[in-house]
Amino acid sequence: MNRILSFGGLAATSTILMTTTALADISASEVWQAWQEDAARMGMSLTAANVTETGNGLDLSPLEFTATIPQFGEMEAPLDLRFNIGGVSLQENGGDVAVVWPENQEGVISVTYGQDGGALSFETASSARTTNISGTTDEMTYDVNLENLAWKISDWSVTSDELSTADLAQLVFEMSGLMAGAEMQAIVNRENGWQANLTGKTATSSYEFLMDTGDGQMRQSQSQSQSGVNYTSRVTLPDAMDFTTAEGLIAALKGGLGFAMSGTMDEMEQTQVQTTPMGEVTSNILAKDQTIDMQIDSGIVKMAGVAGETNLNIAGGMIPPVSIGAAGMDIDITAPLIADNTRARYMVALNEFTLNDEIWGMFDPAAMLSRDPAQLTIDLSADPSWQIDVLDLAAWESVGPDALPLMPNDIRLDAFELSAAGASITGTGEMSVNYDPVAKGEQPLPAGHIDLAASGINGLMDNLTKMGFLPEQQAMGARMMMGLFAVPGEGEDTLKSRLEINEAGEIRANGQRLK
Repeated sequence: MNRILSFGGLAATSTILMTTTALADISASEVWQAWQEDAARMGMSLTAANVTETGNGLDLSPLEFTATIPQFGEMEAPLDLRFNIGGVSLQENGGDVAVVWPENQEGVISVTYGQDGGALSFETASSARTTNISGTTDEMTYDVNLENLAWKISDWSVTSDELSTADLAQLVFEMSGLMAGAEMQAIVNRENGWQANLTGKTATSSYEFLMDTGDGQMRQSQSQSQSGVNYTSRVTLPDAMDFTTAEGLIAALKGGLGFAMSGTMDEMEQTQVQTTPMGEVTSNILAKDQTIDMQIDSGIVKMAGVAGETNLNIAGGMIPPVSIGAAGMDIDITAPLIADNTRARYMVALNEFTLNDEIWGMFDPAAMLSRDPAQLTIDLSADPSWQIDVLDLAAWESVGPDALPLMPNDIRLDAFELSAAGASITGTGEMSVNYDPVAKGEQPLPAGHIDLAASGINGLMDNLTKMGFLPEQQAMGARMMMGLFAVPGEGEDTLKSRLEINEAGEIRANGQRLK
């Protein structure tokens, strides 16, 4: 039974159905059968209490997904999940099948865990929502269009020994959302395993959330909106899945389990207001021109993203207003799981980072430090050189000090930059590693170099000393240390250094042996 994908699969499947023209004929009964088979593949069951044949298809009411996560590990009982999404009609039309939902719809999500549980009732209202299914049961194409969809949590309940009836009675929980201008196409290949390829876009979407304990201790509201969303994704499922054990997860990955997604977003804005006895704090974040690229499968784990201009503002509480800005942010974390010449990479960049004058003034009221935008960049990569099959549990049992699971080599610092308060440090470097001594119980032997360049360091230390943050004695010691590792650069207040290490263990700075 599926521990993780029963939730992820539930969301993916219900989204296709609820928001859901031809190369070959497909019937309503074939669609209904395919839905049930796909749910079973994802570790769920899909049922309809009433299945009624009509003149041109089927009426299904109500549709309900159920999933059970068996008791394992620290769990005290199995976990049962039910998702009732109301009725739907499947109408045959010229070889295709139209999925017809009512404009106003109600449903319930419920969870049972031993003697505890809870339920959320929701309502939706939509306009110009169409879903057309074409093709065959081997390859089904969903074409979805949606003009508007509004949803809200209409009721909720919780049963728990850890929550008193009085606490629950005064608790306020509200959540609602809107979506407009959505289009999606999903091609589901069911002939050889199961794979869904989705492409879509959404003009705007938003949600609002409110929680209030009712006793004056905490009230939190949040709203978020997105615009200009475009995405593609791919989901691949094996024939069977069991995430309750490590063996089950590995079997699923080896069986083809995989997920990939890429997308862009023009703008995202989130506002949060939190009220406690200490006062009210409001925060707002606005980010533009975002991209994301994710991939998880048996060969790689990858997460990369870019954000354009980003601003964060915080007001209230015990400190002055805070305004943090950045011209952009980049991240790329790539972890290959097999030896296929894909390099591991860790890259983070915070571009042109700024802080408002009110915060600067708290520790630098005389404006002695430069307030130019700061920069942080780290770009490190390597050949991971796996020595074992990552997905072979037995192989991990043989791992030890003289049998390493991976031997990173060709390590490169492709970029490093830290610039702030009028000073900067940049660097690049590379290193190779000889792992032959490991088999004899000895340490590996690295060899390589790093080139560093700095500017404004002495000026920064002078200013910190004048401000009282850096004692003169410590500043003198720091300058003596820099003299051991660096030489003057080309311009005023600049330094440069090349640090080297060889397999003999010798360490040199600018050609001078230190060890």
